[in-house]
Parts: sequence; C-alpha cells; structure tokens
Amino acid sequence: MGAVSVFVAISIAGLMGFAVIVLDNCGRLRDMEYNDSIAQEGARVAGQQLDETALLQGDYRVDQSQNIAQDAANAYTEQKYGLPCQVTFKDDHTVEVTISKRYHTVLLGWDLPASGHGTATLVHGVTKAENG
Repeated sequence: MGAVSVFVAISIAGLMGFAVIVLDNCGRLRDMEYNDSIAQEGARVAGQQLDETALLQGDYRVDQSQNIAQDAANAYTEQKYGLPCQVTFKDDHTVEVTISKRYHTVLLGWDLPASGHGTATLVHGVTKAENG
C-alpha cells in the first residue's frame, strides 16, 4: 500500500510540474502573438512612409533616408503600446519590424524571450499589384 502512495505522489508532482510549464508557455505564446500583431502594424506604418522624390518620378518605394520609416514605426509602437522596435529593409519595397521583449512567467518566475516580427511590402496598382 505504501509503494502505491509513493508512486501516486511522484506522479502527481510530475503532472503538476508539467501543467505549470504548459500554462507558463501558453502565456508566452499569447504574448508572442500579441507582439507579432504590434510588429505587423509597425511594419505597415513604416511601409507607408514613401520616398517623395522617387514618387514624383513615378517610382514607389519606402523612404529609408533620415530614419523616417524607423521613426514612424517607433512612434506607433512606443506611443500606443510602450514597445520600441527595430526596422530593417529587405529592399526598396519591403520593411521588417522586430520587437524585442521578454515574458515573465507567472508560475515559474522565469524571463523568456517573446519577440514579435512583422513584414510589410509596398505594392501599388489599380487592378493588380505591381512591385510585389
């Protein structure tokens, strides 16, 4: 009888530990999804900053000079959510935004990375997208 109760106690402790890890990681995944959505909106905002000189010549591209896109994305993510972001450019039409954040687990008390990533591609056209 005593061997069964030891087995049950060990099994319950293991299951509780597993439940704690699952619950904390579910919170982290929720936070990562939230950060992805913020980064996606930051990328959209950065992608709307057009190079006016090129636009007057008929070329649609994101303005990469003087950190205009970076400032616009940061203004959006910091003012609305308090999260600074980093903007990178794959090319003249594609903007990537990364939000670096850590998630503090509720039950375990650990800090885990929960970064967010978003990409926006500038396209134009009336009936079908050009440049994309």
